[in-house]
Amino acid sequence: MSPLTTRSNKGGFIASPTTLEKKNEYNRLRPGGIVAFQDNDFTFNILASAPLPLFDTMKAWLQGTQMQNGPDFHMGLKMQRLYQRAGLPAPQLTLDAPLGTGNDWTGYQYLAETVAMLETPLRQRCVELPPSLNPSTLAGQIRKEAVEHQAVIVLPAIIGAWSRKPPQ
Repeated sequence: MSPLTTRSNKGGFIASPTTLEKKNEYNRLRPGGIVAFQDNDFTFNILASAPLPLFDTMKAWLQGTQMQNGPDFHMGLKMQRLYQRAGLPAPQLTLDAPLGTGNDWTGYQYLAETVAMLETPLRQRCVELPPSLNPSTLAGQIRKEAVEHQAVIVLPAIIGAWSRKPPQ
């Protein structure tokens, strides 16, 4: 889930880190309440332990999309500044990166769903998906390629941040 929603003491939700900053939603938290987010950060891009032509095409396309206007692909590393601009203490941060290999790894589907999710908004900005990247068959194609080459694939990093609302 990206970003992780945060529950206040009244059961409300903070939908994204930018909501935290723009609307001062953290004011709904009692002192000592936790504000936590988790988001992918494509600063640490996907990679594979072996050359995989289709995977490499997908990686290049994903990197190209990061140069377009739209969602911030690097929010994870910006959370510290965002928390402090919202009046919270600097957050505790974690970095995790899912990786896997073999026929049963669910990461292939994650990659295909990421491509499918980005396809429409990028087409609206005149960025076309390479013909070799068909979202409906992509997971199976990458799985086949990775298994044939005994490759390990690393997904984008997930950065988590949390901080407690200071006493008033």
